[in-house]
Amino acid sequence: MHRCTKMARCNYNPNDMVKGVLEEMTNALKNMQSGNGLEIAHYRGKEFMPGFSVECVKYTMGEWDMPENSVIISSYPKTGTAWCMEIVRQLLYSHDEAVLNKSRSIPMPFHLLELGSKKKFDIVPHLPFTRNFFATHISADLFNFDKVRESKSKVIYVYRNPKDQAVSWFHFAHKIPNMTTEQKAKVLGKDWNEFFAKYVAGEHPTGLANGEWYPDHVIGWMEHVKSNKDVLPVEYESLKKDFPKEVRRIAKFLEVTLNDDDVHTMAERCTVSAMKKEATSDKSGFLKMNVRKGEVGGWKDQLTVSQSELIDKVIKEKLTGKEISFTYVL
Repeated sequence: MHRCTKMARCNYNPNDMVKGVLEEMTNALKNMQSGNGLEIAHYRGKEFMPGFSVECVKYTMGEWDMPENSVIISSYPKTGTAWCMEIVRQLLYSHDEAVLNKSRSIPMPFHLLELGSKKKFDIVPHLPFTRNFFATHISADLFNFDKVRESKSKVIYVYRNPKDQAVSWFHFAHKIPNMTTEQKAKVLGKDWNEFFAKYVAGEHPTGLANGEWYPDHVIGWMEHVKSNKDVLPVEYESLKKDFPKEVRRIAKFLEVTLNDDDVHTMAERCTVSAMKKEATSDKSGFLKMNVRKGEVGGWKDQLTVSQSELIDKVIKEKLTGKEISFTYVL
């Protein structure tokens, strides 16, 4: 018995472990896409959409040793997460095509700290990345900022105007594959008007306490933007308005050197059309449902006048004195 165990250790191949974990995650992703329905998750007084892993959050915010010099993209759902992840991917790996393609092949849940199994973190040291990036939608009060400081890592907080975010969330949420049609109608609302009413009332399980929604997430994270040099705010609309300028700002924050050719290449690779082309579940870690139109001001075609005015009213009440503003049109 002892001899077999010793032989097993001698024949241990980390590449097999990496392959096994990634295959397991891919299969889990396909199972999530089957539409069988999963339960709403609860953690520390907050409600989360099906698929949220309490185990992963406890682990990553607790005993996990965050890899040195990592990049964490933090955001609320549908505020530019996939876009910013692709920008960071290009910044870190674009000069090595093999590494870039390897990163693209990894399932989306691998990067999101709160999805999947904590076993996925065991393979991180065996992946061909000299620098890792992850993403999260958790609120600032759940995030362990000490880990960022101790590991000399960086956090990018992406935010978007709440009207476009609400519309994008509506189109995304009703395509979530791991919820049944009945679940979606009950939890999210059966049509746009019901969806909107439940959402701004803080009744959607988006990782916040009951009664809270998107602006509460922004307020919590922006407090750390003000006081933490390791957290960079990135406005979605600013990226749309002047992509080269914002990419250079992100690169400087991450201490990545860029030349004009690099910026031009990134501008081509990070368009909505280019990302949609790459975004297939068997070819890329991004799913097609993560990328829609990427417009600014599309909310005008969805929100009624009263709905738009309600958001204006709520945002004004919540953000008074917070030095936070949003861009609704370009």
